[in-house]
Amino acid sequence: MGRDGSYPVETVVIDKKPNTVPAGDILEIDQYFNSTNTSLNNIGQYRVYAEVVDANNVPIHVVNGEALSDYWDFIVE
Repeated sequence: MGRDGSYPVETVVIDKKPNTVPAGDILEIDQYFNSTNTSLNNIGQYRVYAEVVDANNVPIHVVNGEALSDYWDFIVE
C-alpha cells in the first residue's frame, strides 16, 4: 500500500471466459491469479480485487444494488 493509502497495480488478471456459479455457491478467484504464477517479492500490504462484469464489461449488481465484487487484503513479510 502506498503512503496515500492506495494500492499500486502489480498484476492484472482478466478472465473473459463465461462462468456459471450456482445460487449459494462460491467462485474461488485464486484459480485465476495462481495459474499466472503471480509472485510478490516486495514486503508490504497488498489487495486482491475481483469484479464480475457482463458481456459489455458493466459490473453486475445484486438485488440490493451493490456491485458483485470483493477484495482480500494480505501482507507479504
